[in-house]
Order: sequence, then C-alpha cells, then structure tokens
Amino acid sequence: MIKLKRWLTHQSTQRKLMLALITVASIGILIVSLSFLFSFERQFNQYLDQGREEAAEELLFVLAENDPTLIDQELHRQGMNGLFFKLEDPEGDVIFDSTQMNMMGNMNGRMRQQSDMMHNNLAAQLTDETLTVSLDNEPHQLTIYYPATYSAIELNFLEAMQSTLVIAIVVTIVLSILFSYLFVKPLTRNFRHLSAALSTLTTSKKAKAIDVEAFSNDLKPVAEAFNTLQLTLQQEAALRERFTGDLAHELRTPLATLQSQLEAIQDGVFEATPERMNQFHHELMRLVRLVNELEQLIQAENPQLSLKVTSFDVTVLFAEVTAQFETLLSQHQIEVIQTVTGDNHLSADRDKVQQMLTNLLMNAIKYSPKASTITLSYTTTSSRPIIAVTDQGPGIDQSHLPFITERFYRGDASRDRKSGGIGIGLSIVKALLERHNGELLIESASGSGTTVYLSFPSQQKQA
Repeated sequence: MIKLKRWLTHQSTQRKLMLALITVASIGILIVSLSFLFSFERQFNQYLDQGREEAAEELLFVLAENDPTLIDQELHRQGMNGLFFKLEDPEGDVIFDSTQMNMMGNMNGRMRQQSDMMHNNLAAQLTDETLTVSLDNEPHQLTIYYPATYSAIELNFLEAMQSTLVIAIVVTIVLSILFSYLFVKPLTRNFRHLSAALSTLTTSKKAKAIDVEAFSNDLKPVAEAFNTLQLTLQQEAALRERFTGDLAHELRTPLATLQSQLEAIQDGVFEATPERMNQFHHELMRLVRLVNELEQLIQAENPQLSLKVTSFDVTVLFAEVTAQFETLLSQHQIEVIQTVTGDNHLSADRDKVQQMLTNLLMNAIKYSPKASTITLSYTTTSSRPIIAVTDQGPGIDQSHLPFITERFYRGDASRDRKSGGIGIGLSIVKALLERHNGELLIESASGSGTTVYLSFPSQQKQA
C-alpha cells in the first residue's frame, strides 16, 4: 500500500485522473455486470421451475384421460426433456416410475434393461420435488425428478450469455478509457498552460497574461485570477521602480542644493546671509518631511500598532486640524467649511484620526485652486459614522482611482514633485483606517474635485 502511494505521488495529474476515472468506471461496470448475472441466473432458474410445474400439469391432464398409450407417450416426451415422474397412490404403492421406464409393468425386456441402466446413471444426478395431486378425488404423491445440474442446452445458453456479457464489459472498459483520455487531456492541458504561465511569472518580470477563453468554464476564474495577479505584480514592480526614482529625486534635490550652497560659502563665493540660511532650512525641512512620511507609513502598517479608542468631539478635532494650516489656507485664500449631521462624537483613536485628517487636508490644500473651499463633514445618520473631506481641485482621472491608495502611487508625478511628497499620504490614511476596521472610499473625476470618505465601524471599544 505504501509503495502504491509513493508511485501515485510521482505520477502526473493526467495519469492520476485517468486512473481514477477508469477505476471508478471499472468498479461500476463490475457491480452492474455481477448484479445482472445473478439476476439473470435467478430468473432462468425460476423459468425452469415454472417449466417443471407446467410439465406436471400436462401429465395430470393426460392421467385424467386414463389412456395408457397417451401416458406412456407423455412420460417418454418428458423424459427426453430431462423430466421423470413417480406417482404413488394413497397407500404408498407405486403406480409408475419413469426413472425406471417401467410404466404399470408393461415394458418389454429391452426397455427394462435400458430402464435399469438409466436408473443407475440417473440415481446420483437427479434431484426431486414432491407434489400432492388429486386423482379420482383421492390424494396421490407425484414426485418430479430433474437433473441436479443444467443440461447441455441450458449450459450452452448460459455460456453464450456470459460470453456476451464479458464482451460488453471489455468494450465498455475500452470506451471508458477512451472517453477518460478525451475528458482528461483538455483539463490537464489547461493545468499545464497555467503551470507554465506561473513558472514564467516567477522567473520573469515580463510575464504575459493568458488567454482566458482557452480555458474550460470551471477554470476560467483561475485564469482570470492569474491575470489579476500578473497585472498586480507588474503594477507593484512599476510602483517600486517609480518610488525608487522619486525618492532618489526628492533626496537629491535638497541635498544638491545644500551641497552647492555650502561649497559656495566655503569658497567665499557667497556670503552666509539670512536669506540663504532660510533656503538651507527650507531644503532641510523637505528632507525631514520625507523621512517623517516614511516613518509614519512604517508605523501605520505595523501589525503591532495598538489603538487608544476614546469618544471625542469631532467638531473640536476639525477646528484643531484646520488651525494647523491657518497660514497656508490664508496664503491660498481657501476657506474650510465644517458640517456635522447627527451626533458629533466618534469612538476611535483620536491621535490616529487627527493624523488621517492632517494628511487629507494637506492633500486638499495642495491641489485646490485659490479662492476655493474645502469641506470637512461628519455624519452619523447612516449605519456607520463617516468623515468626508471634499475639495474643488482638478480631481483624479478614473483610470487612477483603483490605484490611488497604493503605496508610492501618484497619478501625476510632475504635479506631486512640485507640491512636495512621494505619494504615500493616502497609503498612511488607508493603513490607519484599516486598523480601525474602517473603509476608505474616494469619489472623483477629472475637473470636478475629490471627496475622500473615512467610514468607521458603528461601534469602537474604548481602551
């Protein structure tokens, strides 16, 4: 058994499936064939029993005629068919016994000799069945003798049926093998195709999507899932490459500026004026901001991050976050409108919610035109408390929406470089919101502004 398991382990999926199908088909065919054979033999034996009963009835009909000649002819005819009879009167005296061919004592010497020989030969080959019959209104015992085994004709008939059954079994098994192969081959071909595609995906960054229509209906979802995986991996690889270039660019620019300015001061080309010191500070703060954003992302995605859930007033939080950008809002002539519908309290980690709002408001300010408005809204009328941040900026193209929350993704790289950042603000928001078991939703279209929804669970356990 162990060797069989080892052998099956090293076989191909196609061979295993074919072996399984052929085994199931063979077992089914064997069960049906044996059932048919047993049923047929039972029906055949019942047919023979019925024939003997009919023969007895015919003999009784002849006996009722009381014609010795007819009785002798009937006994002879039945004897030729392998049936012999013995009739006894109520006192137990034998009236006739065809096994000895001695009907009523009227047989000649040759027939007696034949009867004795037949009796000796049949004695060990016949079985009997005794019936009680009525003759002349008196009960008589009629014993029917018939061969204990099938006759030559009956055996030939049964052997012919068995041969036909064996031929049918062989033909059916051959057909099952053929149809198993025809069924398994397309299925395993799909598996081989998928295996080759996965192998290419693991060894090459340029793996191609597979043709979903070439797969059977039950495997099309697997093929579609592979294409989704392949596309996702390519996008993530592109995001990593893009992030590496963007990060290098963001670090190189302030470092190059600081290096050139400091070297110029060291060489006596420039003086260390307050204006240049402010410029140095500005470039330094760009570096600090990049490092801080990366640190925030790492912390937000840490599975060990714990939440300090409390119930707090959202309107107060809106005011505090807006105050952080008061100078920037004044410079861009942007007005922040705050609205609350329903209860103004939210159960969540206040610091994390403030961090999310800070990132969202910063993005809204970056992309909002001058003399526009940004709306901070909070509603608890639905089944889930929702915070929304809406701006009147250029919006986000629909092609970028599915990926806008991915790490390091930026729909417009040049625009983000001008505004400062490496495209991880929404990734931080999403990670923090998911720690609250919340959901991030974004509605936007080119030229119509953007609304970001922070949907929180209906209940949050307080720490």
